Amino acid sequence: MKKLLALLLIVLLTVVACNTSEEPTDSDTPSDTDTEQPTDEEPEDDTDREPDDDLEDEGGYQAVSYETVFPVVTHVFDENDEMMFIHMETSPEALEPNDALMMSLQMSDQTTSEAFSQLQTVEIEGSVATLHFDGPQPFVSLASAEHMILDQMFNQIGAFYNIDTFNFIVDDEAGVEYGQVGFIEDFPVEALDVTGIVQVTDDSLLENVTPPAYRPIREMVPLQLDTFEETLNKTRSFEAPEGYSSIFNGVELLAVEESGNKVAVTVTAEADEAVFIEALAIIATEFDYATLVIVNETTMTKTDVTLY
Repeated sequence: MKKLLALLLIVLLTVVACNTSEEPTDSDTPSDTDTEQPTDEEPEDDTDREPDDDLEDEGGYQAVSYETVFPVVTHVFDENDEMMFIHMETSPEALEPNDALMMSLQMSDQTTSEAFSQLQTVEIEGSVATLHFDGPQPFVSLASAEHMILDQMFNQIGAFYNIDTFNFIVDDEAGVEYGQVGFIEDFPVEALDVTGIVQVTDDSLLENVTPPAYRPIREMVPLQLDTFEETLNKTRSFEAPEGYSSIFNGVELLAVEESGNKVAVTVTAEADEAVFIEALAIIATEFDYATLVIVNETTMTKTDVTLY
């Protein structure tokens, strides 16, 4: 009987122990605050970009770097007239002034003997340019027309590069046989009137010229203009004769600002045409500016042109 009671006691204790097993506590259940909740923060905008490198800091103009330009002179003859045309050649790289002047002279060479193919180096010191030629004498057999063309070329190229005197050295010896003039050591550059330019549009005059090409107004009207802005205004108002056109066709001049050796011209135009850019470069070069900036309010561009 005692054994039976002991057995019943063990069974009872086992049942009680099962019914009183530990219940989960609040600390064991996940809290609402522990679960990740959506926030009101906006995701970072992936569309934010750095400002376009081609835009300047002020005004939102797109900066345009035009190729380096240097002037070339060509003489043209028709039945009734002898004319000097100017055009700008471009270089993808910046040039030293010595190299630019050498290229201007070589590309302007109209001598039958191609005399400037013998030009080896050019040295500019202040307003003096020394031209070093290999022999034989490059100008000894100039015809009268060639002599006249060469004189005018030296005068115009000299004006562009602010050269007062060309010195000549042939085979390391000073001086040159200069056509009918005979032996000279230097060529003094004659000052030319500044009168602006017009674009040449007569195709018959452009057969041996690289367009766009321009003719100085001084060859049509005797006039001397003293400032860059005055020259632009005269060029704008000048009535171009048949076979030529104004460089300001379709362009309105708004402002001209000069600062040291830099000049900025503000215009409105439907396009940044090379015809207008290179025409302004020719005029600005005659006033010894180093940089021309053309601000186009229509296309919102600023075009920088390096000059010599």
